[in-house]
Amino acid sequence: MNQRPTTFKRRLTSFMLVVIAVFSAIYVIMFIAFSYYNDQYSENVNNYFTYNRLANEINRASVEFDNYLQNPSETVYENYTDSIEKARLSVAELKTASENERLYYSIVGLEEMILSYAEKNADIIDQMDTSTFQDTYRARSDSLTIYSYINIRISDAMEQQTVISKEIFDRLNVNSRELFVLTLLILASAVIFLLLFILNFSRGISTPVTQLSEYAKQIAVGGFDAPDIKVENSLELNDLAASLNTMKAKLGELFEEQQSKVQLEARLHERELENLRISNELKNTELKVLQAQINPHFLFNTLNSINRLAFLNDNHEIVAIIEALSEMLRYSLNKISGPITLQDEIDNLKRYIYIQQVRFKKKLNIELDIHTEHLDMELPCLILQPLVENSIIHGLRSYNYDGDVYVKIFDEQEAAIVTIADTGIGIAPATLLSMQSFSATGTFTPNDTKSTSIGLSNVEMRLRQYFGVDGTVRIESIENEGTTITLTLPFTKNAKIAGGF
Repeated sequence: MNQRPTTFKRRLTSFMLVVIAVFSAIYVIMFIAFSYYNDQYSENVNNYFTYNRLANEINRASVEFDNYLQNPSETVYENYTDSIEKARLSVAELKTASENERLYYSIVGLEEMILSYAEKNADIIDQMDTSTFQDTYRARSDSLTIYSYINIRISDAMEQQTVISKEIFDRLNVNSRELFVLTLLILASAVIFLLLFILNFSRGISTPVTQLSEYAKQIAVGGFDAPDIKVENSLELNDLAASLNTMKAKLGELFEEQQSKVQLEARLHERELENLRISNELKNTELKVLQAQINPHFLFNTLNSINRLAFLNDNHEIVAIIEALSEMLRYSLNKISGPITLQDEIDNLKRYIYIQQVRFKKKLNIELDIHTEHLDMELPCLILQPLVENSIIHGLRSYNYDGDVYVKIFDEQEAAIVTIADTGIGIAPATLLSMQSFSATGTFTPNDTKSTSIGLSNVEMRLRQYFGVDGTVRIESIENEGTTITLTLPFTKNAKIAGGF
């Protein structure tokens, strides 16, 4: 889906809004985090001061109670009860603010001890008129014991509060550092985002401007057939591109009008030259066809005359050779225009092998091994014999034709496989690479267009024309050891059949 073009103003506005949103989010996160930790720390400091105030009120209550015992008066008693009440309020405040379970139960115990202390002192006051000094002293001793326990409990609680405050402070420091690192990461990400935006924004301007510049240069040198340019990420530059496209179209129309007469004259001249070339080629073709008809028939008739003379002279070996050669010639004349069977190709190859073995006697050994049930399958004419001839001429000639050629035909899945292997000189690596490159690309350019010889490249090209991509030729060779050619002949051909293979 194409992105709708936008203006540069809209892009900058969007970017500024994103930057403001990011930094606002950073500020809010930092404010909330610091407020949370500051509240926790302030609460623990307040608790510590509350414990301190509680200790002061308990001490003041103890002093006022002793004063009351020595000199009972309404003012001293009110001071005492006021201190006890303030102590109770401090304990209630600590209970409400406490979030630590252990500290909470300690405050509850402290509250009960203060209540016991107040009740013990009340009993002493009630019995002052009826009790002896010794009883009052013992009761006061019990009250002081409770008082000492209260101070111990308050001291312990303050130590615990100090520990908690330190933990909170340490955690606040750790979280502050983590928050600082997080803030730095966010700021770094924001800077990277800013750089990426600037890079993208500059590219969004420079790239289309460069494209428009190159497009204008193409128009300046006459490139009116260039495709229209379109800038999709900028509304302003897209309008400029549309104007350039309109200008190019109008200039192109004017240029075509000016060139129409020149092109028409050039086409007429080219047509005259083409007609002349075709006329010359037709004449050459007629001569070649006449030559091709005269030479093979003359040679065939001459061979028949020699054959009759040899037969009359009772020379059967010459008769056999001439008959084999005549059959090969008749095969090449009568079968070349269309597909033949695999059996026809094998028979023609046998006649060729017979002639070569008579020629080279025992030096040349050619073995034919046929194991196929598809002798009636069709294929182009003259496929096997040229490859065997290549093995003899190019493979064994350097060894004075002293060597072996093995021809095997067998069925494999949906194709007949033909292998032709020789024990000759092999193929040089550079030459082999060139031949294998032809097998891979299928590109063939004859070295001599006048030659009528059928070579390896010609065989491969005709197999591809007949069988399509399934008809393949594979070449393997080791220099100074021999060459193996493998043909794949599909049972079901998938190719157009053209006259002449």
